[in-house]
Amino acid sequence: MAQADVLLSTDDRLLRNASRHQGVIGIVVDNPVTWLMNVLQA
Repeated sequence: MAQADVLLSTDDRLLRNASRHQGVIGIVVDNPVTWLMNVLQA
């Protein structure tokens, strides 16, 4: 079974719901632009 570290989405409703239920879903859900900026800064 494949596993992912992050789910990238531009859907604002999905991002809001994912942040509310972060502990339940067990994966990081982020906006692609925000995620890329964070990765490039690290």
